[in-house]
Amino acid sequence: DTLKDVFSPFRDPVFLRVNDVDGNTRRMLVKSLGLTPWETHTGSYVASLEAMEPIWESDSLTTDTVLMSGTVASAGYNFTITNDGNAMAVPELISLIGVGSKGHDADFVRKRNVVIAWRSPLEGVDSLGLPYPIDIVDHEWNTQAEIGSAELQIDGDDIRVLLDGVEIDRYLDDINTTGTAVWSSIPFQPAKTATIESATTGGSPADGESLAVDNPEGTAGFPDQGVILIDTEAIYYGSRSPFSFDDIERAYWGTTAAVHSISTTLYWVEHEIVLLTDFTAAANPLARADREPMIDRTLSTNTRHVYSAASGLIEPGSLRPGQWLRELRGDNLAAAFMGLQEVTGEIIVQNTAPTGSRPHFDATALYVPCFLAASASALVMDYNVQHNMNFEILLVDEGGFETRLTLEDVRQGSSPFAGYIAGEPAFNVGATFTPTARSSRITLTGRNRIYTGRREGTVQRTVGVVGDRQVQVFELSSEVEIQSICFDVTKTAGDRAMLINIIALLSGVPDATEFLSQQFNIATADIPVGLPSAPITVFFDNPIRMPSSGYAILFQRTSGASGIVQVINTTNSSQYPGGTMFDETAPDVWDEFPDRDINFNVEGDDAQNQPDADLETGQQVLWRNVDVTLDSTLTPAFVLGSQETMWFFQATLENLTTGQTLTLLYPLEVDAASILALGAQAHTVFPSNGTEAALPSLWAMEPDDLALWLSLEPGANAMRYTEPTIPSLTPGHVALALSYRDRWT
Repeated sequence: DTLKDVFSPFRDPVFLRVNDVDGNTRRMLVKSLGLTPWETHTGSYVASLEAMEPIWESDSLTTDTVLMSGTVASAGYNFTITNDGNAMAVPELISLIGVGSKGHDADFVRKRNVVIAWRSPLEGVDSLGLPYPIDIVDHEWNTQAEIGSAELQIDGDDIRVLLDGVEIDRYLDDINTTGTAVWSSIPFQPAKTATIESATTGGSPADGESLAVDNPEGTAGFPDQGVILIDTEAIYYGSRSPFSFDDIERAYWGTTAAVHSISTTLYWVEHEIVLLTDFTAAANPLARADREPMIDRTLSTNTRHVYSAASGLIEPGSLRPGQWLRELRGDNLAAAFMGLQEVTGEIIVQNTAPTGSRPHFDATALYVPCFLAASASALVMDYNVQHNMNFEILLVDEGGFETRLTLEDVRQGSSPFAGYIAGEPAFNVGATFTPTARSSRITLTGRNRIYTGRREGTVQRTVGVVGDRQVQVFELSSEVEIQSICFDVTKTAGDRAMLINIIALLSGVPDATEFLSQQFNIATADIPVGLPSAPITVFFDNPIRMPSSGYAILFQRTSGASGIVQVINTTNSSQYPGGTMFDETAPDVWDEFPDRDINFNVEGDDAQNQPDADLETGQQVLWRNVDVTLDSTLTPAFVLGSQETMWFFQATLENLTTGQTLTLLYPLEVDAASILALGAQAHTVFPSNGTEAALPSLWAMEPDDLALWLSLEPGANAMRYTEPTIPSLTPGHVALALSYRDRWT
């Protein structure tokens, strides 16, 4: 019965061991396919065994150890590994131990782990899908102290950033201060979170125990093995169950074990990020100009991204993360006459035919994965809107719905005409816009308003509004939203002003009682004396939706002591089909003047051109100095690990017989028990510094092709280990141990 259980087909594969005539024990991995009774042998069975790889291997490991140091390893240390079998063998373990120190004149000798937990439910990339710009030390690195103790170059040239083993570009600000910034760009998956079931102390749960969670989804979505961040403590877990992280290691990556309250949120740490320092000969760090974050680094933080005139907003053709995406958002007929360019840090959208230097765009958009906060100072910028243009801000909320935050026009200040009568308005500097909810995307758009008529023809002065009212009839050929009226007006000396309104045309004769809009009072100070140099535009507080029909604009002089107020008429250009001018000669008595038209437009940003409408080109919308405040609860969490002395493995291990090469790249803390364990058979890399658990670091080894990992041919294999940065004298050296099993067919 015991043997039947041993050979059960439900068991996992096991090793079948045999002894040869010389007393050597060999083994083969087999799987039982089942037992059948042995005929004529009562109580006996035949077991059918399947060998996945029918090769015998030695039951005991053979380990060859070599020590390498100085110029021997720098030039390439040659040694031989002999496989006594007659089949290829694959090493089960290659361990590397750095002993002593290389010295900071030979290599990087210090490191810090940077623990960054992404906390946004959105993917951590920028508008173009590039990695997200981030200050990986959150302005908290005291480089002044390390420079003072000769552990860092004064210019920071020996600062390197490894992201999962690959050096990435880094850009420094405030070097040799107590608050240095190191900007890099890193992609992140959406946040993975859980909440702890019970409060912890600095020692409980202890290493090797479990950390329970009580959120409904438990640990679902987390990798089977990894690192989590709770407050400022990184914790390694070797495995997980549905509602706990198991086989934990506290105070991981140079952090400190701490007390954590019940229901505290923990976050998955996606990347292994390492700062390398202290190499006196280091130069030319990786900091390419076309990879530099687009934001103004000197003004920005991880909770506030600033795009100044110095940094700009876009740089097409580069891979600079954080830049704004150019878009074409206009949907009216004149959208074909829009171009966008950036000049000295200012975005200029102009309603002019696009060119190569001014391509066909009218908007810039920014993806904000850490959400634009709903606060009073969330979005600040300068903007300038010229006549016949609009500046529009659109936001996308957490549900993906787009809403309009504001629609700005030429008006500056409290008066509808302020800033325009004197000419082109100046920049509205430091304008603040307040979102009502968190938003994940910002779109800034320059739009041209479409006229429902045209303003051209021979302009002459005519008798204006003196004691009666005048109207100009017009028709709308389609339904539009009217937001402004534009016309020319003048006066003689005096203090009289003007009232205007839009009325419905219920019959062929105007009816002044059918007002459609609020009445506007044009102050005498806003009416120029003599021929005007620019038209006046009256903006409605609330745009009016007007179906296709007949309408009229009404002009009336207000009371005053003296002066004549006039509107400007044209005699040779019909403004609207069927439109005409009427003059009120007595209360509600109107005389028609078919050969005259008052020179005006009604305007709307979604209006369609009338048959006689022309597009006035050359107008612009400009914006600059955009300051975006992010939600501090969704920006990444940071912990800067303690400084550690390390051995930076930058080496190659070759089998010259097979032509295979393994490239090593890993900064391992110098410790009595530190080891870099390479499993060429299982294709794994487990660094351990003796105090922390061995977390797999597959990035520490090349090649990616598993078939190219080291193997041993039968007989002698010529091996070579090369590490150029090992110093020429002890105590700095490397101990290499290679363990394998001889194999036979």
